[in-house]
Amino acid sequence: MLAGVKQKYTGYPFFNSPDDYAYSLKQVGFNLLSLANNHSLDRGAFGVVRTTQVVSEAGINAIGTANSASGRDSLRIYTHKGIKTGFICYSYGTNGNPVPKGREYLINLIDTTAIMADIKRYRPACDLLVVFLHFGIEYEKVPNAGQKQIAQLCAKNGVDVLIGSHPHVLQPVEVLPAMGNATGQMLCAYSLGNFISNQQWRYSDAGAILHCGFEKDTVAGTWAMLPTTVTPIWVFKGYINGRKTYRILPPSNDSLAYPFLRGNDKAVMNQAFADTRGKMREMHEQILVK
Repeated sequence: MLAGVKQKYTGYPFFNSPDDYAYSLKQVGFNLLSLANNHSLDRGAFGVVRTTQVVSEAGINAIGTANSASGRDSLRIYTHKGIKTGFICYSYGTNGNPVPKGREYLINLIDTTAIMADIKRYRPACDLLVVFLHFGIEYEKVPNAGQKQIAQLCAKNGVDVLIGSHPHVLQPVEVLPAMGNATGQMLCAYSLGNFISNQQWRYSDAGAILHCGFEKDTVAGTWAMLPTTVTPIWVFKGYINGRKTYRILPPSNDSLAYPFLRGNDKAVMNQAFADTRGKMREMHEQILVK
């Protein structure tokens, strides 16, 4: 959350971070953030409103939270190279922090009726539809029945890509049969693990970057899902040039790529990559690992 310096910067269990993070994310290439998660109301309604505002001011499209009912109901559809892609985002809850009565628009909470209604609104207006779901059980390496049920609901109602978060560990990536969308398939990543975090233990110190794409035959008007690849990543936490640093490290064939690694860092990193590749071998044959 970006509730401002007056609210004091804090970590777990009630997060509040400097605005600089939003601008740094923009600087390194992020253009869309899903803001609906279990910590969205850590600083109450004020925190939701300010976070959404700061992210937008940084030049990043924010989904999953809104500052008004009209903002919540506006379609988040973005065009790139003539392709219109819609994005919707929901969270399973807010850690017991109540959503103020009459301001339910602040955050999208998982509700199958609401999801169905949103898909129905979005589908005719976009070529591709992506749904982000903050769901599942923390540290569980396989999706539970609830996750699978919602994934099937999305697949049967026109969603092209589902990307999940919350478990803090990698869960399967698979391709499900779909109806009402561009390709007849839905790419489903139940959880991509941690991208950057302070959770420095096995399975939670790692994650994956998902590379997916679609191709349209402009003559025939048909679509195809391109091969999907996954890049394993490991979160380094340590000191570089005397400064405490976090870095996201992908695998490298260069033995000198990360000279700042110390002690058993390299062994822990390689174990994380092996864990990720092992998990990927359990996944759909269309998913490739870099």
